[in-house]
Amino acid sequence: LIEYLGRNFILVILERSIESLQSRKSIDPTKIKFFGVVGQTTQVIILFQQYYQSEFLSFLGSQDTSRSKCIAMHDQFLEKVEQKIDQGLLLLIDRSIKFIKGILSQQKNDYNLSETDILDTARPTVTCLNVVHIFESIISNVTQSLDGSNLERILSILGFKLYKAILEHMK
Repeated sequence: LIEYLGRNFILVILERSIESLQSRKSIDPTKIKFFGVVGQTTQVIILFQQYYQSEFLSFLGSQDTSRSKCIAMHDQFLEKVEQKIDQGLLLLIDRSIKFIKGILSQQKNDYNLSETDILDTARPTVTCLNVVHIFESIISNVTQSLDGSNLERILSILGFKLYKAILEHMK
């Protein structure tokens, strides 16, 4: 099951998705399919874990050497899946922030406000609205694909990198 489902399906899809991300320097985050791959992979892993815990391990004796080999293979597979997902998510964040930086760099004049614009500072600029739209799209995809500490970690990294990009842009 690990060999067929894990190595021939899950890891191959994750690797191809990562290769697709690596081939681009900047990615429009609203058009990314990697989040869907992560969400589907997570669902498959949850089902796999349930089957593994309830059915598979019950067939192996507690002193059986094949049990420890199976547990080791299972643990290595899950570790590799987590590494691939982390690699893809960090790459995705990097490419998304580069895309946002590209938008910000094209619109440097948004912050050269006229005297009438200064009076109406509550109105966001077009660039600001574009970045917010993109960021909301990323957050929506991340929250649908991840949960718990994984979600917190990725949102923290994403928030920090966006904050840094905006500060660099404001200089």
